[in-house]
Amino acid sequence: MVDFQQLNHFLAAASHLNLTQASAELYITQSALSKQIATMEAELNLQLFIRGKRGLILTPAGQVLQEELPACINLYQSIVKKAQDAYRGYRGHLTIAILDGLPFQNLLAEIVPVFKKEYSNIEVSFVRRGYSRIRDGLVDKSIDAAVIFQSDTPPPPEFTSLLLGSSELTLFYSASHPLADSTDVSLADMRNAVFLIPEGFDSGIQIIVEQAKTLDFSPQIKEVDCFVTMALEVEAGAGVGLISKDSSLLNSPHTINARLLSDTTQELALVYTDSNRNQCLRDFIGTIRAGMAAASTDQQALRS
Repeated sequence: MVDFQQLNHFLAAASHLNLTQASAELYITQSALSKQIATMEAELNLQLFIRGKRGLILTPAGQVLQEELPACINLYQSIVKKAQDAYRGYRGHLTIAILDGLPFQNLLAEIVPVFKKEYSNIEVSFVRRGYSRIRDGLVDKSIDAAVIFQSDTPPPPEFTSLLLGSSELTLFYSASHPLADSTDVSLADMRNAVFLIPEGFDSGIQIIVEQAKTLDFSPQIKEVDCFVTMALEVEAGAGVGLISKDSSLLNSPHTINARLLSDTTQELALVYTDSNRNQCLRDFIGTIRAGMAAASTDQQALRS
């Protein structure tokens, strides 16, 4: 069977009509090129060149191959490249939602550059979403994965999660709050406050309820649609909010960050559906797992 090396050798010879010049272009000996052409002619049962004293002359069959082969080779190479890209997810799009109350920098800042370097033709988009829009987006595939609190992950088997790290939670309230100027504030001082909790942040509700119970009071819980809304209402003095201490929503000069709770560290996870067949997602998850494995190996080396 004729291979692509033979085809390329034929095209070089057909272009130069001179074995010496063609072999020099191909960085092979003249005898090796002559043998390749002879083998190709035998396999095709065609005479492609007439050997003359002044060089080579293409036969009609050789002329047809010279005219048609370049397009065939380019088409084949294009098809193979597309197949490789499809298989490895090199061409595609990945959309990742970040829960609107979580920081991006501490979660994916190290992973994303590594992924983009390896899969440079995958476009990665990040969006901010509240819990309800994240669940809807994962189901309808408008987003491929989302970073949320692990304890609030929708149940399997439809949803799968991969741990990314952790984040400590903190209460915050308006700078106009009656306790704003106090230096010694405790959770007990908040027994009459309204605790604003984003819809779907069930772990947040559980933390507040359980810790308030130890202080003999039942907190007033008001659910809002997302963390952004919660931050706006807190700033307006409508209640007290609970959020990651690293969230950019705490940067407002009109709110006060108060760590009045204990044991608030929450695990964070990348959540996705197994029914999502986007190869880009699989490659992204593979990059995360590889990074975790490398980090684990480094830690073990340090211990030893």
